[in-house]
Amino acid sequence: MAMLASAIRLSPNKRSIAMVATMAGKLPKSTELRELIGRRLKAAREAYDTNAARVARELEITPQTWNKYEQGDRFPDEMVVVRFCQLTQCPADWLYLGRITQEMPATMAARIAVAAPDLIQELPLASRKSAAEPQNT
Repeated sequence: MAMLASAIRLSPNKRSIAMVATMAGKLPKSTELRELIGRRLKAAREAYDTNAARVARELEITPQTWNKYEQGDRFPDEMVVVRFCQLTQCPADWLYLGRITQEMPATMAARIAVAAPDLIQELPLASRKSAAEPQNT
């Protein structure tokens, strides 16, 4: 609770980032969080099977701005994240927490799992159950 209280004293943009990080269990450094979100944005974009310029155009931002998000140089603002999630059907849980949920299209989840397994924090419940079951050969 002390972490949450300290997060509330931050500026509005930093507050939302700190709250998301607090929900994930630890408060990473700002640069670590930017880089992680950037890598997840890129993985989601690639799984959506489009290029950075097209995503930038759809989100009404410059390609340079999008590249800064993917490289972890800048945090995307909340509206960009919301519009990106609507465009790609990628849940914000994935971008901020690395959780592949049942709301994510199966094709996208599979592509991300193959291309960037190190970015995944937690498997969906159904996948965990099947992974725990013994394989019959």
